[in-house]
Amino acid sequence: MAAFAWHDPVVAVFAAAPVLIWCLGVARSKQTGLVIGVIQVLIAAWVLVPRALGISGSAVPSILEVCLFLPLVSVLIWIVGVRQERSNVVAPVFGFAALFVAGVLMTGVVVLDYAEGNTGAEGVWPPGPSGLRMVELEPGCGSGGCTRTVEATGDHAAQRMHDFLDSRGFTTPSEYKDWMCRHTGIVLTYKVCAVVEEKSPTTAHLSWSI
Repeated sequence: MAAFAWHDPVVAVFAAAPVLIWCLGVARSKQTGLVIGVIQVLIAAWVLVPRALGISGSAVPSILEVCLFLPLVSVLIWIVGVRQERSNVVAPVFGFAALFVAGVLMTGVVVLDYAEGNTGAEGVWPPGPSGLRMVELEPGCGSGGCTRTVEATGDHAAQRMHDFLDSRGFTTPSEYKDWMCRHTGIVLTYKVCAVVEEKSPTTAHLSWSI
């Protein structure tokens, strides 16, 4: 699942890490280990599968929630599992603390970038749609942040870029003409907007910003 959602690597890592840490380093008994492992996999699926399928909306956790809440929820689930196993809690505590601290630090980085409008890859580019030659242009920055732009060349470039955005969950019209947005987040909303400009039948510009 993490591989299919790797266009959003921070989310993929934080969703997969709790499963790996529990299964490879914390679980001791087969029964409790399996139950907690299945719960962790289901949570990871809730985070990753919608992204792999291009689904967005208020039911899909945002990157902020994945970094902040997912480690906390995972730690609480692990504590229940460790108590059920009646195993030594000293060793697992390092995994608990490392995941939670990493989540808090990453949340701070994401919040700072979001507040300053520092647009990252945002699951747009790379990789971009396959079969097109893509080159990033100079970003446009102003008081509201930075907008990144790539130029794509190839047959039906504009239409293929539109289809690509749709597959990445950009389905909500923006207040700005021709821009489409992707909203995620149950409590902490994260929004990315993008627009495709056709320059010629074989050339298009894709711009996006947060």
